[in-house]
Amino acid sequence: MKDEDIDEALLAEQSHNIHILSKNILKTDIKNQNYYYLVAKDEDKKIIGYIGLSYILENADIISIVVNKDYTNQGIACLLLQEIFKFAKENNVQKIMLEVRKTN
Repeated sequence: MKDEDIDEALLAEQSHNIHILSKNILKTDIKNQNYYYLVAKDEDKKIIGYIGLSYILENADIISIVVNKDYTNQGIACLLLQEIFKFAKENNVQKIMLEVRKTN
C-alpha cells in the first residue's frame, strides 16, 4: 500500500460500516519496516480491499483484512491471505496470528 492508496482502501471498511484503522495509523504503519500492507484492485484499478501484517522476527499478526462489500464472496480475501502468507514465508515468519471477534 502506498500513501495515496489509503483513502480508497478505507472505503472498503466504510462499505461494511466498520472502522478498523484510522488514516493516521495507516500512514504511520506503511512507513514502518515491520508492517506490510497489500491492496486488492479490480480490473479498473480501483482498490477493493486490503490486508495488513505486523511482524517482528518470526512472529506476525494480521492487523486487518477487509474487502469492499460489493466484492465479497469472490475469493478476494483468500487471495490477500495467500499473498500475505507468501510474504511471511519470504521473510522467515514462522507464526501468524489473527484475532477474531464475534462481530466480524
